[in-house]
Amino acid sequence: MSDNEHIILERLRESGALLSGHFQLSSGLHSENYIQCAKALVRPGDVQFFALELIQLLPLVDYIVSPAIGALVIGYKVADIMGIPFVFAERGGDGKMTIRRGLDVPAGARAAVIEDVVTTGGSVREVVQLLQKAGVKVLKVVSMVRRNDIRNFEGTPFASLVYLNFEQFEKEACPLCARGLEMEKPGSRKN
Repeated sequence: MSDNEHIILERLRESGALLSGHFQLSSGLHSENYIQCAKALVRPGDVQFFALELIQLLPLVDYIVSPAIGALVIGYKVADIMGIPFVFAERGGDGKMTIRRGLDVPAGARAAVIEDVVTTGGSVREVVQLLQKAGVKVLKVVSMVRRNDIRNFEGTPFASLVYLNFEQFEKEACPLCARGLEMEKPGSRKN
């Protein structure tokens, strides 16, 4: 692990973003650990720190796009520092990612997708597909935290500030459930 990754992990710990217990993840899997990046993005100075770190991973782009809701703060701050527009995608009534509210990323624009945490990559994949279908050139996906071995989304390179390899369990094989530990569901999607 690099010195920079140690610094990032320390900032996540100090903010209370790294949690221990018994958690049901948005994917439905269970884990003894959870990362709640919202806690790391409460203080403006921390948002600035993480945004500047993410910018180091980005090529020159015209737009920053983030899936709602967890990545809104960090995506906006990256765009703010870079001086470019920020657009977000959100789930519509059909449950699919869409860009609405009068927002748009024009065909031919170069964009980067910013996420706070990538676990299964489902939301990011949907956003990348949405943009590509609209003729947008998605040059890179970056996240604060990566919890998987994904290297790209639909051919778009992916990088993160830090990799956290938390052990995950199917409900039926979860040792935390077997011990009767109370479970929390802190994720953004209801399962």
